Amino acid sequence: MPRSSYYRWKDTRASPTSLRRRELTDQVRTVFESSDGIYGQGMVHAKLATAGVDVSVGTVASIMAENGWQARRIWSSKI
Repeated sequence: MPRSSYYRWKDTRASPTSLRRRELTDQVRTVFESSDGIYGQGMVHAKLATAGVDVSVGTVASIMAENGWQARRIWSSKI
């Protein structure tokens, strides 16, 4: 690879889409971790929507999957 290609790549700025994805990933992480890993994609989406974040369930699911965040089931004997 020519040296100029490296410097052109190095100097490129992040796209608005990638910046938005990073922002959404931080927000999804915050909601997921605040639930102690119990919330699935639907509940994380609902909490974000309640907070006024405009994101689809599919995007939340995709972010959770790519980061390995999966809801844990809690079994209670008090049913």
